[in-house]
Amino acid sequence: MTVSITCFHTCDNRGNKEEILSKVPFISNSGKIEWLGKGYYFWTDSDYFAHKWGKIEPRNGNYVITKFQVDIEHVDFLDLVGDVEAQRFFESLIYKYVNTLNIKLRNAKGSFNKAKIQEKISKVAVSTCIQHFRKENKLPFKAIKSQDINIENPKGLKYIHGDHKYDFLPLPTRQQIVVYEEGKDCLSPPQWYFISK
Repeated sequence: MTVSITCFHTCDNRGNKEEILSKVPFISNSGKIEWLGKGYYFWTDSDYFAHKWGKIEPRNGNYVITKFQVDIEHVDFLDLVGDVEAQRFFESLIYKYVNTLNIKLRNAKGSFNKAKIQEKISKVAVSTCIQHFRKENKLPFKAIKSQDINIENPKGLKYIHGDHKYDFLPLPTRQQIVVYEEGKDCLSPPQWYFISK
């Protein structure tokens, strides 16, 4: 089964249309560990966050958005937004990673080694888990979709009036997909979508 997702890629407005289209998408290269690992990042389904991303540093409103279609086989795609089994699988990897570090800590010799492992435990994040399991070839996906919590308005609206505890978050969630180098063939050719004035 193929999954098809409309995506938007924001980049600096440098060069002419043909030049930009020949270079996009740009692979992440910030020199630090990336949110979902090194790859090609896209905002999914809507250009809403692609525009927001274009208005902040380093673009500061001087940006271009290109549109892509990602067509990927279901087995090559880890959907941490809309697939509960994928979410449970990734959660188990996080527990496995933390457990492995805790075992290493218990077996570590010397205060220096223990301190290094404790520091690793204190810095466990989604990105470190992805980096670890991709290095071990235990996360064989060509693309991962994820979302973060919208901090602009964390208050939700109750589904049912009264004491019902589940909230509906009326603002859009920031959903991104990363396509790794080995999945680049899942991308359509770019379409020119938007240029800031």
